[in-house]
Amino acid sequence: ASFFPAAGQAEELMTSGDYRYRVLGDGTAEIVRYTRLAEYLELPDKLDGLAVTSIGNAAISYCENLKGITIPDSVTSIGDRAFAGCSNLKEITIPDSVTSIGDRAFARCSSLKKITIPDSVTSIGDNAFSGCENLTSITIPDSVTSIGDWAFSGCENLTSITIPDSVT
Repeated sequence: ASFFPAAGQAEELMTSGDYRYRVLGDGTAEIVRYTRLAEYLELPDKLDGLAVTSIGNAAISYCENLKGITIPDSVTSIGDRAFAGCSNLKEITIPDSVTSIGDRAFARCSSLKKITIPDSVTSIGDNAFSGCENLTSITIPDSVTSIGDWAFSGCENLTSITIPDSVT
């Protein structure tokens, strides 16, 4: 599904609780915006009965109160800038279902200290963790074949990273 509607068509966004979402072509849901201010957030695996498979571009960006988040096992992709600018985000659990992490997905999450990329992820986007100045450790599994440009730029406290041979 494209982020933008086809020419001449209006994009229909739905609301369920604190979330705005769109229905994708395969009948699943993509979260496009979180509308509350919370410190800890457990994203739903379903919205109005539809499986949540994607966190859309900038969906939860700049939620400065957010300190921790759990992503459900139903999610397979984390969009561009999905959590960008969540400057107080300290912990995030990425499930084994996620296969791609978009461009700038966690950019400027300056409180993030450690992240483990699950074995299911094959690609990490450009600037995915740029500006995560307190990130000290990251584990990248053998499943990753692609790491985008400047993925860890500005991670001045990163002391441990292993890039597997699978990265081309």
